[in-house]
Amino acid sequence: MNRKKVNFRRIIGSMLIVIFVLLTGCTRKEEDETLLTGESKEEKPEQNTIIVSEIDKNKTEHPEEYYIKWAVPTYINVKDEWLDKFNTMLEADGFPFGLKLIRIEDDSTAEKYENFIYSCGADIVFTGMGAMKDESGNVVSIPERGLAEGKFVCLDEYLKDSPLYKTKSEYFWNRAAYNGSIYFFPSEILQIDAEVTLYCKDLPFDGNILSLSDYVTDNTKVFYGLSGFDFMHCFGFFYDELKGVVISKDGEIVNPFELEKCIDWLRKLNEWYKKGILVTNDSGSSDREKCDIRLGGKLHNRKINYSWKKGLCRNCNCVTAILSSSERKEQAFKLLELLRTNHDYGNLLIYGIDPSENNEPSDSAYLNKLVFGIDDGLKQVDDGLLHFEKDEDRKRYYTEEIEISPSFNIDFSSEYQTLYKLVKEYLGTNNCFFTRSNFDIELEEFRTKYTEALKKVSIN
Repeated sequence: MNRKKVNFRRIIGSMLIVIFVLLTGCTRKEEDETLLTGESKEEKPEQNTIIVSEIDKNKTEHPEEYYIKWAVPTYINVKDEWLDKFNTMLEADGFPFGLKLIRIEDDSTAEKYENFIYSCGADIVFTGMGAMKDESGNVVSIPERGLAEGKFVCLDEYLKDSPLYKTKSEYFWNRAAYNGSIYFFPSEILQIDAEVTLYCKDLPFDGNILSLSDYVTDNTKVFYGLSGFDFMHCFGFFYDELKGVVISKDGEIVNPFELEKCIDWLRKLNEWYKKGILVTNDSGSSDREKCDIRLGGKLHNRKINYSWKKGLCRNCNCVTAILSSSERKEQAFKLLELLRTNHDYGNLLIYGIDPSENNEPSDSAYLNKLVFGIDDGLKQVDDGLLHFEKDEDRKRYYTEEIEISPSFNIDFSSEYQTLYKLVKEYLGTNNCFFTRSNFDIELEEFRTKYTEALKKVSIN
């Protein structure tokens, strides 16, 4: 009995020695590799390993022609894992395509932007934030040039039987229409920027800045957030920013410098600026909120004493198009339709929100919304935008809250570009006209140039 016990102990002891040697060898091997490579093999968290393996397991490899390709700027923020989940969802829902994003490498001139989007093999393209300068310095519209060259697919037949068309107001679609047909998916972000509100604390205000003169002292702060000739709507006119023209409600082009109230408005702003009364968009938000008088801009928790409806003009900024060269036109349309009707896909592409996890958006992703053109029905964060939870809310807004400018149905001659450039040069992006020290002299120079350029513009 004693001998058997000894043998048993010897066996157990031998097994422990073998195990120890094996473990020591593995550890030494890892130490040797660490010395050679300089990298430490730290144990990865188990949770991360599970997440990665799940993504890899659900990700299916497909040939290149399986994917719809979308040309977008480099500054959008769509992570690879978001796109992987997006494509996994498409496949699980039975769609015979996936999505690949092509980053637009060079947007320094209109020509370089166009050369890239038309030659990169894309099916869908983002046509740019707005008008761009070409290599000669002229301001051009890539959407309008592309239309003239037949680069984009007419969407009329696709929209005819699409549930998407009826969810939006006809003005939403027609704002970027061309000769009565629809070629673009308008941005849901820009189409809502059509209201000007004015707030004057405890003061009567009829919309004319001159009526405030008796109430403004050197200690008053006035916020000015209007752009260009927007203020002309106060006097019953419409300002078409992309054309640089002011239009009457009868559809006639008007020279604002022939109206003394226009000159008085500009001169009054210059006077207030020199006295340190004006607060602009360049100021901090807290400074803007403290102003006694606000002319334009967004209001937060403030009573609106006066409001006008801003004229809705045609606008091809930030629009999305399907290229005529695409061999997957119908599926490209289906993808764009899906983004605007199934909000799980929209939330994932904009915010990275996984519908299975229902997590909250981490930031506003404002640029993503601009480029992909979607916002309605998505989860919302405090990004200062006017949001519509339901399609009928947007349609009601277009019906009740805005006026349709006569320029909506007007085609201008190409000479309007001269006006556009002049207005941009003088009024500036941040309304720098009222900051000029030689205001009266420069105003007269601009009035002469604008009047001469206006004579060459015709309306069809």
